[in-house]
Amino acid sequence: MVSLDIDRLVTKLGEFDALREADTIVQGSADRIEPQFADQWPADLHPQVRESLIGTGIVRPYLHQAEAISRALRGHDVVMESPTASGKTLAFTAPMLHALKLEAGSHAMMIYPMKALAFDQRAQIRQVCQPLGIESWPYDGDTGEEIRAVLRQQPSHILLTNPEYLNMSFLGSREAWNKTEEGARFLRSLRFIVIDEMHEYRGFFGSNMALLLRRFFLHLNRIGASPQVFLSTATCANPQEHARSLTGRDVEVVSARNVLRPERSFIFVKPEIPDYQYWDILRLRVEQAALASLAEGLQVLIFCPTKRFLEAAFSNSRRKAVDMGLDREQLSAYHADLNSEQRQQIQESIKSGDIRVVFTTNALEIGLDVGGLDGVILAGFPPSIMSAWQQIGRAGRGWDREAFVLFYAMNDPIDQFFVGNLEAFLNKPFDELVVDPANEELIQRHLPSLFEETEANFYPADEDILGTPLYSTAAGMNATVPKNFKPQPQLNLRGGIGQSFVLRKNAEELGQISAIRRFREAYIGAVFPFFGQRYHVKSHEERGVVLED
Repeated sequence: MVSLDIDRLVTKLGEFDALREADTIVQGSADRIEPQFADQWPADLHPQVRESLIGTGIVRPYLHQAEAISRALRGHDVVMESPTASGKTLAFTAPMLHALKLEAGSHAMMIYPMKALAFDQRAQIRQVCQPLGIESWPYDGDTGEEIRAVLRQQPSHILLTNPEYLNMSFLGSREAWNKTEEGARFLRSLRFIVIDEMHEYRGFFGSNMALLLRRFFLHLNRIGASPQVFLSTATCANPQEHARSLTGRDVEVVSARNVLRPERSFIFVKPEIPDYQYWDILRLRVEQAALASLAEGLQVLIFCPTKRFLEAAFSNSRRKAVDMGLDREQLSAYHADLNSEQRQQIQESIKSGDIRVVFTTNALEIGLDVGGLDGVILAGFPPSIMSAWQQIGRAGRGWDREAFVLFYAMNDPIDQFFVGNLEAFLNKPFDELVVDPANEELIQRHLPSLFEETEANFYPADEDILGTPLYSTAAGMNATVPKNFKPQPQLNLRGGIGQSFVLRKNAEELGQISAIRRFREAYIGAVFPFFGQRYHVKSHEERGVVLED
């Protein structure tokens, strides 16, 4: 990370034509907040866990971490709300490892909304886990069926998964887990559950997750397991209310919203561009900002409004970099269509510093740790205040680092309002998040699975776990359930349209594409941009799209 001179950066952006004199440019800053440290680790933390943490260089925790750990050690369900890069991972890892060391043969589960997060989180906790002899593995679609089969027979101490596999495997394929005593014991000996990035569970997805968790907690109760739950978020105005709505449990909150912050410089820009050229010229400005950042040796994420915008900006920037004598290999792109190996390779290259500028969609918005970036560039305002701060939080991940935020406004009222009201943005509260576990339509979708999991037997005590709406509906219908009734093999939790299709060139798997985008963008004969290259769509397969040069 190079030393950041914001005046020099603004000058360089002007030299590269990323900023012009006719533009409306508003600058501001948010001062650094230094964290407060606890005197020591909580006294009742398992000594081996404490020594392992100290061995990684964490001599003592922040005050907010110590408070969250202490509450969890007292047996409470906890939700922690604190800024990005404020140590939430440590706050839930310490009590999780404490629980595993306290009881031999116990297990933990970490639930993430995205597979990439599980991969990233495992890398973060491994350094602490290894000295304790505690193993962790991801259990999701990126793991591979052979490894998943081994994990069902001999689960590691910690499994990292996502809502889909919680539904399909841990609940929907219980017989596969019960083939061995070790597999069957995993859920029976589950003592700790982490639900990270809680803010991702909102609206349709969040309401489905709330019902799924109630089904899961009921199943655990039926098999004699009573795990503790720890949730975390960086961008939620109502963390305790949301955690309780999501889980149906009495959750205590540790709120540490303003405990630490790096110094951030904000450059909000309303470009002087004719309306009929706005989209194309704005993309050119973003490309020039990328090249200016690269020339300055800065490491930057550029959040693009669409994948088409991303592909064009990435391709053009690589071409221009060669003309300017810059290293085009230090430019990259990141989006959800890449396969898991590509995503992981790019993440590692960002962390190592080999990649300096990354064009991305909101796929890098959530809490992936991609190291200490110098800045972020927002091509248009994100869909919400929460998303904006998630993206901004990717830069300056550490209170002792300076970072910049360059925001280019689109030609719409919301974007242009924030350019003229930077202070209003900096002081605007986060969004309040909402889930509705009483939604009758969603309840009906979960009932088939719930009936199969319970054999349609319900007891009054189940209402405390399921909540009144789900319990009342299920208990009122159980007498009419046919004996051969089977749940849907897959439940659409996120509301997406259709399945994903593999993008293939010859025998090489390039990535994937959703069904709706396959129809709109990857029809036969189409020119399809992907990772800076332009392909032609040759044909469609049953589960794939065949590309050629």
